[in-house]
Amino acid sequence: MSQIDTKGVDVTKRTLKGKLIDTLELACKSANIDLILVEPRTNSIKDEVFLGKTSGKIIKQMDVPAALIVPEGYVFSPVTHILMAVKSAIIRKENVLDTLRIIKENFKTKVDLLLVKTPHHNEGDFEVNEELSALIDNTTETENATTFQGVLRHFESHKPDMLCVVRRKRGFFAKKWEKNVILKKDFHSSIPVLVLSGLK
Repeated sequence: MSQIDTKGVDVTKRTLKGKLIDTLELACKSANIDLILVEPRTNSIKDEVFLGKTSGKIIKQMDVPAALIVPEGYVFSPVTHILMAVKSAIIRKENVLDTLRIIKENFKTKVDLLLVKTPHHNEGDFEVNEELSALIDNTTETENATTFQGVLRHFESHKPDMLCVVRRKRGFFAKKWEKNVILKKDFHSSIPVLVLSGLK
């Protein structure tokens, strides 16, 4: 903590005891936290792991508007290009896009929307409302078995420096998150991953 540059930023340290998710959610609620930063894994975990048990549990189970997975060794630079991948653009939650909007406004970020038509596609899934449309610069439609496969197919052509996905029951990491640990062979990212808690 002593090495953090706190110029223009208030930093508060807290040591918390209790069950991980319950305690973190209580702390987030009392401090009005809307974004949690997660380190993918601790040094004690083997190299083949992308998300360790603790970070995986936070991403999978915490009820917080957004989480940002910051890769090990990542050096901060302004976010210039985000690829947001969803299989449904339907939004029912209020303020669910706030974190994405703040990033775009602060860094003048280009946001590309990847709409992935999966076997679970429903009529109306690709109808982009005004709130989301106002944040999007380009839209690409693709057909893949999963949102994850859609990202793999289009990642190189977009070359984003941040990936934005949605956590939902049948969302981006649905299979990966059945267990809290996520192996690098199943998913790995060298760029930050912004995980929105769900649009509905």
